[in-house]
Amino acid sequence: MDPEVIDYPKWLRWLLVHQIVLRTRPKKSAEAYQKIWTDDGSPLVAITKKLVDALNQKSDIKYYMAMSYGSHTIPDVLKNIKKEMPDLKELITIPLYPHYATSTVRSAINTLTPIANQLNIPLSIKPIFFDHPEFRKAQIQHIRDAIPKDCQHLVFSYHGIPNRHVTKLDPSNHCLSTPNCCHQPFSGNRNCYRHQTQNEAKDIAAALDIKSYSVCYQSRLGPETWLQPNTEEILKELPGLGKKHVAILCPSFVTDCLETLEEIQMRGRDLFMSAGGSTFHYIPCLNINLDWQQFLLTYSYDA
Repeated sequence: MDPEVIDYPKWLRWLLVHQIVLRTRPKKSAEAYQKIWTDDGSPLVAITKKLVDALNQKSDIKYYMAMSYGSHTIPDVLKNIKKEMPDLKELITIPLYPHYATSTVRSAINTLTPIANQLNIPLSIKPIFFDHPEFRKAQIQHIRDAIPKDCQHLVFSYHGIPNRHVTKLDPSNHCLSTPNCCHQPFSGNRNCYRHQTQNEAKDIAAALDIKSYSVCYQSRLGPETWLQPNTEEILKELPGLGKKHVAILCPSFVTDCLETLEEIQMRGRDLFMSAGGSTFHYIPCLNINLDWQQFLLTYSYDA
């Protein structure tokens, strides 16, 4: 029912969630989670806990983990912080989404801010970091270390969003106006998710001297138009184009989760191999990568 995720009028959102989503999605999600479940539970929660523990061992700042949905909720975590530190002077918050989208960054901030105000906790919210030099450096080195030598083609699979999530943030009507709009200079929508992802992939490919690569979008849901091309279609097409040895990564995510492990590493591999592919190599998210840890430590202190 998050209005930043399903941005329809409340009555229509209620109908969609209760009459369609809740009738089908819980069962499908449960079956998918069973495939990736670990002894420590959900990979997203378990890996993020390890990351937070590692940061706490290296810093005088106290780090906490909070989730927008499910366990470790933002309200519960903030209440615990206030209880532990009633005279807290500043709560530095880093939304762990490299790129900006209303359904991720803005949703998290909208949940966080009123609760922090209610508890009288001063907030300092860090901006998106996909193009931060130190983050980019960690990202490139991580990919360089993981990519196999026989890779013919690198696939950047970003989480998809509906087209309207892009255009509604653009006062200039530039976004999605032409196929190559993201590679043209403009001053309108600095928070354009497609612009950020397209240019990030281009810059990473150039830094790694990779000439053959695709940028696509996964996790599409419902009948409306989402960002294109779709990851599933790209994976089915590549073998027919002679790209039978591919590597794939999911730069929208810093931590492996259902969308990376089940959707890409498992289902994506099956699609690619069924279409005639030979080798499919999934490059994990940064997870607890040491350079990623160092970025978070320094980013916390950045002015």
